[in-house]
Amino acid sequence: MSRLSKVALVFLISLIGVKASALPDMPQPKPADAVIHSYWSPAAKMIVGIEFVAASADMAITCRNLSLGGHEWSLPTQSCGETVAIQLGIFAAAQGTAYLLHRTGHHKLEHLPRLYMIGANTYGFVYSIH
Repeated sequence: MSRLSKVALVFLISLIGVKASALPDMPQPKPADAVIHSYWSPAAKMIVGIEFVAASADMAITCRNLSLGGHEWSLPTQSCGETVAIQLGIFAAAQGTAYLLHRTGHHKLEHLPRLYMIGANTYGFVYSIH
């Protein structure tokens, strides 16, 4: 038996009488796929900016149409101020849903509410132009 093996054996035998709570904790290995992901990453900021521009364009054309006697078919109100307030609430709900998905670890899904709002507001803008 080599000297190193004897030292290891003596060390292991000495640990038999030690309580487990007296031993130092072993550090937990980090998962290989754990990525630090910020909620306000550069991509998220860009998507929110595009979402805000799309919502602003949709509300501008909708308010213009309402002032010229047009009719809003998707919302129960025909007032520009109330329409903007409802859209701000929907915008806040989309951001809250994205944050909830982020906090629960669904990082790939957290952009879906924002992307949906971009599509919905773009559709509303194009529909209002005609």
